[in-house]
Amino acid sequence: MNMHRRFLGALATTLLAALPLLANAQAWPTKPITLVIPFPPGNTADLVARALQEPLRRAFGQPVVVENRPGAGGNLALQAVARSDKDGHTLLVTTGSPLVINPALYKNPGFDAERDFVPVAIVGSIPMVLIARNDLPVQTLAELLAYLRANESKVTFASVGQGTFTHLGMELFSRSLGLNLTHVPYKGASAAHTDLIGGRVDIMFDSLASSNVLLKAGRVKPIAVTAPRRSPFLMDVPTVIEAGGTDLRTFEVTVWTGVFAPAGTPPEAVRRINDEIGNQLRSGEFRAQLAAQFIRADEPLTPSSFAVRVKADRERWTALARSNNVALQ
Repeated sequence: MNMHRRFLGALATTLLAALPLLANAQAWPTKPITLVIPFPPGNTADLVARALQEPLRRAFGQPVVVENRPGAGGNLALQAVARSDKDGHTLLVTTGSPLVINPALYKNPGFDAERDFVPVAIVGSIPMVLIARNDLPVQTLAELLAYLRANESKVTFASVGQGTFTHLGMELFSRSLGLNLTHVPYKGASAAHTDLIGGRVDIMFDSLASSNVLLKAGRVKPIAVTAPRRSPFLMDVPTVIEAGGTDLRTFEVTVWTGVFAPAGTPPEAVRRINDEIGNQLRSGEFRAQLAAQFIRADEPLTPSSFAVRVKADRERWTALARSNNVALQ
């Protein structure tokens, strides 16, 4: 009987000690959740964050704020998130470039991409589309390649910032052709689109999500998409692989968007966010909302599976950047 009492007493002590931990786990979130975007409004990551805003608010019962913090190819936002409170209330919603490309481009981006962030959930993927100003005298990729070779010193391409997929993707494209085109970086898609429409730059790689309004309005013309297969959103536009000939037979750039938390965020918060985003990715309504922005909803991944993909992409882009001598700073 004494042994039984001692066991019950020890069990009660253990349960009492665990109560604060259980309370903390159940209490999250206790304040508004901020989704930090490393780019200006209109970028693919911004569109995904705004699609998540209301579902996360409903699921967690707290306001969800979208905060755009562009600058330095996304580095400024990542620095801010890495230094934020590790309580699950500040999250990063980003395309892959700041985490998988910037470490290869910047000597000191101000964060450690592997150690400072925890992958939470993948959300959507999208190929890029090669678009041109309407008065450029080409209609097909073959015609564009001929034009680039004949006018290499005069051709300019826009990007949404140094070190982004729109920049490095075009660098890889032009180097595959043995060309050296002039890069004109902008602070976000809107400024780049304005100059492309106005004829001040010639071409750019852009995500379908951010360029779809221009394409629908006929303000720029699509030349090719960068996925291995034609996009269901632009079925009449060929891929670079199928239309680009021998030099571009393996060219592919697909951009994913995901959610990350600063390292040290409670695992329970990471799990709950991952679970809810998984619920949304299985929702026809949410998938349709992404599709309306030309974003393909991904199949849900666990945080650990997403981490594997992020690491593989970082290794791929690091190798590509170094082999093509693309670097910043």
